[in-house]
Amino acid sequence: MGSKVRQRGGVTLNGLLRLFVVAAAGGTLFLLATSLGARHTASDPAPAGAAPPPRGDAPVALRGAEKKAKKDKPPKDCAEPPCVPSFWAPTDISGVEHGDPRVTLCKLKFDGYWRQPSKTPMFRDLQTASKCGKGKSGRLGELYDDLKKKGVTPLTPAGFVFHESRVGSTLVANMLAAVPTNIVYSESAPPPAVLNHCRSCSTQRKTDILQKLIALMGASPTNYHTHLFFKFQSATVPNIRSLLDAFPETPWLFVYRDPVQTMMSHFKNGVGNGPCLRQRRSPPPATIKILKAESASKASRVPPEDYCAAHLAMLTSSALDADGSSDRGLLVDYASMPGALEAYVFPKHFGLSLAPEDALRTHAASSVYSKARGGRKAGAWESDNEKKERAATPAIKRAAATYLQPTFERARQATLSRTGGDDLVHFRDFSPS
Repeated sequence: MGSKVRQRGGVTLNGLLRLFVVAAAGGTLFLLATSLGARHTASDPAPAGAAPPPRGDAPVALRGAEKKAKKDKPPKDCAEPPCVPSFWAPTDISGVEHGDPRVTLCKLKFDGYWRQPSKTPMFRDLQTASKCGKGKSGRLGELYDDLKKKGVTPLTPAGFVFHESRVGSTLVANMLAAVPTNIVYSESAPPPAVLNHCRSCSTQRKTDILQKLIALMGASPTNYHTHLFFKFQSATVPNIRSLLDAFPETPWLFVYRDPVQTMMSHFKNGVGNGPCLRQRRSPPPATIKILKAESASKASRVPPEDYCAAHLAMLTSSALDADGSSDRGLLVDYASMPGALEAYVFPKHFGLSLAPEDALRTHAASSVYSKARGGRKAGAWESDNEKKERAATPAIKRAAATYLQPTFERARQATLSRTGGDDLVHFRDFSPS
């Protein structure tokens, strides 16, 4: 009896094993069929009106498109297209006289600049808006070599803007900056540091530094930008020749203005506080010569009106000398602005061909006070020529007539010579059609 029980128990065990094998085989076939069905569903187009598959089950191609769309989204600080990319650009340079100069860089936010040029009209304003802080730094030569290794093609300068000071040059920069594809540096610090402080540098060294530095300033990494412009401080004009030697093919202009009106811009409320008096304690030889003073000491003691007029005459004379040795210059009378910029200077001198929407942007920028910075003067620009003429003191009128009027007349003749007899003033109220 015991042996029958064992036999019965053995039969029972075998039966259970067979059942387990059959069940396992059936489960495998079910899983395989389910997998094949899922693949078939993913590869077939969904029927019309069907809900999209859950995000986790999205086809690979769809997920790739979603990633690209996310990547192409405008940056957070972009109001609306066109969205101009920011990029790392030099904000300072030191050690220019010896060795490889050190360059400080900041990621500049050009998108905000082009939308409202008058809000950040000067380079220091753009730095503040870009929250530059300490930025990052490197050696000029190393940064330039790294640029070439990355295959970035920097822009060649399309135009330089020089000026007599307080004559509307910021208006020129703002109008150029209103075009999103233009890079505009309005009185940036790095180039003047080379022009004015590389005193012991050879011509070749100064040229080499300037070319590498400006290449870094025109190195938009996405190739979004198409033109590069610089508006320089008036203090660079005496050294204009060094810049033109480094970039002989770049067109340039010098903005000048009626002598009395210019001086009145430097003597607001009857007080001389303009750039024209900054070198009064240590006058340069060219200014001493215009004053016909026997020494720097005597030149520094002349009335402020006389010194201011002589300084401005020195700047205009420097531009006239450069114009006489270059066929790329154009002297522009403030009285012809802003229309002459749109009708003649930008298209014919700088070779800047504007799309209709960009022409409207430059025109809109011309009607706003250039240094409003978003404050109470942010409204429409109005001419103050007559007001300046009425408020001019006898001392200002005398100094202007004695020292500045002769160079003003020479500048007008230079304009006529370059344009074939056109003073460009009739373009003043030009408006794009």
